[in-house]
Amino acid sequence: MLRLVIFVMTMSAGALAEYQLANETMTFTMNCTSGDPVEYWLLHSTGHAYMIGKHYEEESIDVDEQGAITFESVKVSHEGTHLCVTRKEETVHAHPVHLRVRALPPSDLWKEVYEAQFITGIIAALVCATIFGLSCLVYKNRWRPQQPEDNECMIKEGQCNPAVEIEVDIHDNDDIQEEVDNNTKM
Repeated sequence: MLRLVIFVMTMSAGALAEYQLANETMTFTMNCTSGDPVEYWLLHSTGHAYMIGKHYEEESIDVDEQGAITFESVKVSHEGTHLCVTRKEETVHAHPVHLRVRALPPSDLWKEVYEAQFITGIIAALVCATIFGLSCLVYKNRWRPQQPEDNECMIKEGQCNPAVEIEVDIHDNDDIQEEVDNNTKM
């Protein structure tokens, strides 16, 4: 004869906010929130039913006769909402028990956390310094249109531009004067 078992979830707003806190690698005992006799536990991460009065060697879990479940070495994977299934007469209830696990800090905090952040910061600083230096260099050597007063200054100071140099031979001065006179007569 098969029996149809109906699970009735009894959750209140207060039950959702409550949780039990355990430290990683410590032994921790979790109790059911109900006063009814515990049938078994359903852990969120395994999907297995853990019966009362049994020890589960592979997971290092023990469920005592009163229905309390003991983790011999709490892991971060144990964190979550577990169900404590109770029976009262013919009614089966599932009571949520929230477990939070406080993880241990890494053994070498510099190596695992800060070293990567330090290297990233150094690279970012070098990139910013390079961009700033290049932008200053571009600003200093930018192209500017030549102003007429700039040419006058060059002429007064006697600087010459090799691209527009004209060679004038002093001995040919008479020939140049004759050529200028001929051009003006026309």
